[in-house]
Amino acid sequence: LTAVALQDNCCAETICWDSGGASFQITRKAPGSDTLEQYVGAFGTGVVTEMLVNQVQRRDFSSVPTANPVEASQAKDLVKLLKQELPSPPSWLRDASVTAIGGPNAMFCVASEVLQSNTYDAAAVWRGMDTVTGLSDLEMSTMSCCSGALREPPGLIVSKLCLLAAVIEHCNIRQVHFVPATGSCQGLLISEEHFRPRA
Repeated sequence: LTAVALQDNCCAETICWDSGGASFQITRKAPGSDTLEQYVGAFGTGVVTEMLVNQVQRRDFSSVPTANPVEASQAKDLVKLLKQELPSPPSWLRDASVTAIGGPNAMFCVASEVLQSNTYDAAAVWRGMDTVTGLSDLEMSTMSCCSGALREPPGLIVSKLCLLAAVIEHCNIRQVHFVPATGSCQGLLISEEHFRPRA
């Protein structure tokens, strides 16, 4: 409902993507029904960064201070690994336009700042990846995606973009449109169920 409240699409037309440190979920209202359909993956920023360090870079995640610098080939290997482990996507995500919600440290926000656009596809995310791979934490810290309050450290940026690219490609999502939102207050305000008179 938050994604619906923050844009012009009606609830029946909205597919919402939310992602956190340990998992992500993409949700829509089932056609002709009040039930929700979801595509869920046990992959978030923390999980993916650990995969990058342990499985791709062959280092010990518990003892390294950062994944950076991440080489372009390592980013490609991580996306390939993620796509192998992601669950099979539902048909309703194919060629879909998805609304992504999140705060200033969300992977969607990182992508929008790197690309300077709130709407992007897989090819655009890969172009953004080219601007952050090969950089040290210090080099990346001056970028807008790492500046300001409530931002995650530079060592997580490449992992975020890799997860974003992997899900878009794996599910054949046509485009993602990022709408800044922290929490679900906007969705609550338009919730008919919440404001329905109680018996």
